[in-house]
Amino acid sequence: MAVRQDSYYTGSAVFLYDAKTNGLMARSTVIGHNKGDMSVEIDELLPFRSGTAVTVLILTSPVPRSYQGRLIVRGSKTSVALHHGKEKEGRKSPRHPVNLPATIVQRVYSQRGDGNPDPIPVSIVNISTTGIRIRTPLETLSAGDIFQIRLMIGNKAQVMTAEAVFAQDNRTDSEYGCQFLAGKPDDEEG
Repeated sequence: MAVRQDSYYTGSAVFLYDAKTNGLMARSTVIGHNKGDMSVEIDELLPFRSGTAVTVLILTSPVPRSYQGRLIVRGSKTSVALHHGKEKEGRKSPRHPVNLPATIVQRVYSQRGDGNPDPIPVSIVNISTTGIRIRTPLETLSAGDIFQIRLMIGNKAQVMTAEAVFAQDNRTDSEYGCQFLAGKPDDEEG
């Protein structure tokens, strides 16, 4: 399959999940994107058969994109034919486990009025096209706080703006359910 070098997804991190179990199959980078036949080529050969059903999460700014798809393995290249399909989890935007390091780089609005803190390292627990769940040091944010979070994917930074919707404090850390504020997941390119 010849993949045109459309740039919308090219260079973005991509996560491939088993469509039946939601288990992580691979984390890679998009090296080619063909808007015409709605496929992406990834930068590694995967040990899975052509036709394997996958859920694809592409980390784009301002919000990630999620698709159902089928692997296409030809020679030393792996591509994924993308399509919109019914999501298994029963949510508008299913969550995908990622365990990615990230940094809160700016607080746009704080309920506590404590301004713009130094960058705060966090961990992204899961991600969907509409939001993220993050783990932070204890009581870093409050519900209602609006912030920018930066992900480093290889040498490429991706910044997204989110609002903390709810907080869950544990003994040593806090987790926050957050919704993205920029862009709409239905505004697909292609």
